[in-house]
Amino acid sequence: MRPIVIATAAVAAVVLLVGGAFGVQYLISPKSYDECMLSEMRGQDQAMFSTARITCERRHAVEVAIPITSDDWRWTNDRLYALVTLSDQILTGYTPTRAQFAFSTETCAETDVNAMEKHIPSIAKNGGFQLGIMAPSDPKCLHMLELWGTRK
Repeated sequence: MRPIVIATAAVAAVVLLVGGAFGVQYLISPKSYDECMLSEMRGQDQAMFSTARITCERRHAVEVAIPITSDDWRWTNDRLYALVTLSDQILTGYTPTRAQFAFSTETCAETDVNAMEKHIPSIAKNGGFQLGIMAPSDPKCLHMLELWGTRK
């Protein structure tokens, strides 16, 4: 009977020690992006800044500009909505939150991007965007100007 009591007490002590350590870590962990950056960079070389920035952006869901190329997205037009789908490469690293597009009723070869109308979508879902474009009702050219999201 005595070995069972000792084993139970030892297990309880280990559970309290480990649980207490995690509880203390939670209570003293940085609560904001700025606190996280200060904590991560304390005593570090300047070369670690980008690693600390990415770590803190992930922890605190900071919205960042996502670098994109024309290969990172596709779009289709079903006359009511322009549906934009993002590549798996973008979706594995980021959760898109918003984007800015420029569109035109002319083909892309005939259109100057700077002269196109701009539209900020309100719906980001399923790894892409659904753009409710009222006018022009039939865009033939769409350019993604900016893409924003949080790091995964």
